[in-house]
Amino acid sequence: MFEEIIDGTFDIEAGGRTLHVVFTMNAMEALETKGLDVEGLDGKGLPVYERCLTMLWAGTREYHGDPNKPDYLSREDLGRLIQPCQLAEVNQTVDRAILAAFTPKKKVNQEPEKVKPTGS
Repeated sequence: MFEEIIDGTFDIEAGGRTLHVVFTMNAMEALETKGLDVEGLDGKGLPVYERCLTMLWAGTREYHGDPNKPDYLSREDLGRLIQPCQLAEVNQTVDRAILAAFTPKKKVNQEPEKVKPTGS
């Protein structure tokens, strides 16, 4: 179902297209402009489909946000591509991409740092 993570980017298939989802600082800022912030990423207060579409829209800006490129997708384009039956898959992909964005790359697959005993 999910592809391997590549540089924090996740792919999802919708409407015959591959959407690349990654949360950069630009994506996080786009969420803020839509009324979501890090503390409010669960989207409480937003209708379910609006939250899903908004999160996906922000996460696709890095690869699909330039209107001068052929891969451009507006929020409305995404709404046409995503089917309501894909809600869970989209939400899982977005959640994984956000988690990847907030996980320092050097910490992945690294042994935890040993804490020195105090008072020695």
